[in-house]
Amino acid sequence: MDRWYMKPKRFVGEIAFEDKRVAVKFSVEVSKTGVAKLVLDRMPWDVSTKFIPNAFYDQKTVLRFFNFILTGTARDGSTFHSAKVNINSLRSISSDTAPSSIKPVLWCSECKINLPGTPVAKPCVKTLLRGFDSIQIVSAVCSLGSLELRGPAKLKASEKQLLTGALVIEGLEHSLDFAPWREKVDALFKHVRSVMSFARGEQLAAPIVETIWNGRKELTVRMVSNQDGRGSGAFTPFDYAPIFRQAVASYFFEPRRAKKIGVAIEWFTMPAGYREAKLTSAMTVLENLLTTNLQPGDLTLRPKRQFEKLRDEILTVARRQLEDLNMEEEAINAEVAVLRPKLNDLNRRTLKDKIHLLANRWGVPMHGISDEALGKAKQARDHIVHRGQYEPKDPSENLMDHVRLTRELVVRFVLAALEFEGSYTSPMTGEHEQPFKALPTQTD
Repeated sequence: MDRWYMKPKRFVGEIAFEDKRVAVKFSVEVSKTGVAKLVLDRMPWDVSTKFIPNAFYDQKTVLRFFNFILTGTARDGSTFHSAKVNINSLRSISSDTAPSSIKPVLWCSECKINLPGTPVAKPCVKTLLRGFDSIQIVSAVCSLGSLELRGPAKLKASEKQLLTGALVIEGLEHSLDFAPWREKVDALFKHVRSVMSFARGEQLAAPIVETIWNGRKELTVRMVSNQDGRGSGAFTPFDYAPIFRQAVASYFFEPRRAKKIGVAIEWFTMPAGYREAKLTSAMTVLENLLTTNLQPGDLTLRPKRQFEKLRDEILTVARRQLEDLNMEEEAINAEVAVLRPKLNDLNRRTLKDKIHLLANRWGVPMHGISDEALGKAKQARDHIVHRGQYEPKDPSENLMDHVRLTRELVVRFVLAALEFEGSYTSPMTGEHEQPFKALPTQTD
């Protein structure tokens, strides 16, 4: 697709803060990276504008930026609106020979720009993606319309910060009820972007959403940070089609197999430079999937009341043993108080047991992943969390093996949750054509 860019456009409007406002002229440019750049014309520093420098200097007292409201209209009927405009500096000029003036430097985290559009047969929503590539356009059809995921076949290193890709949907008919349709599209896009972030191994940065409807084009521009570098995804730009179609289809599952899968994917795609960080991040994703999708009763060995009775009996025996040591009553009470919360850990299922429990329910294949390997990966993570490093007894043990195994588990659980069937790139083996098909699910 062509590189997206909106050249500077002139607006006449006003800037406001609280109950004060003043007329202004300004220009708006949306860069090739998807950033809205606002430039105010220089204005006099007088009674009508003094609320701007007053608010600017008050920011330093409260140690936070204030939000100004900036609105405007262009000659062609285009409109601009943002309630999230910050002033970074005033660029004031004062002299004895000319009136004082200011030219505030603006920073905008979110804005809406309405532009004249060409009449179209069907409504269209396009999310512009930063640094996205795909060997071919992939498509899917659902009850909300026809979708496409686009990107260039090749992406230069210099283009990774540019708007290169797009997720597009076109409504199935012109006469649809636009407001509820658009709300459903936003939810669908959020799910699809999450799944494709998982597939790619990094969060898809989508700073601009373009909506075309009823002869108008609306741009919603948000400040979105970029990740540093590409993660290790389960799919490559050569094979996005199967996972994209399943991402669309899985949005309509009722009920959905996995709860809050977006949170797990966000952790999964989070940048992590060091091996230790990679392992703790991957293990956090895995534990989030388990805790979120197992029932409360699945996480413990015994029901709460039964265990509390057992715990109290253990504490009674412990107290007797301490009394036999001729300890002071105060010291005994202190030690029992320390033991009480620690004994609660005895009732928690092990990570291995929880993995097998959810794997059976979702039909997640566990071939190539042994209980011994799971135990070593967890032990390595625990050492990192509690000691800050992991020094294995066996010098041949590689921490990255634990990272790959844990990420492999996460990938299999996510694919099972999406009810995906096909090939993926295995984090554990690096095999590009690793087949995946969920096993028959098992009840407890």
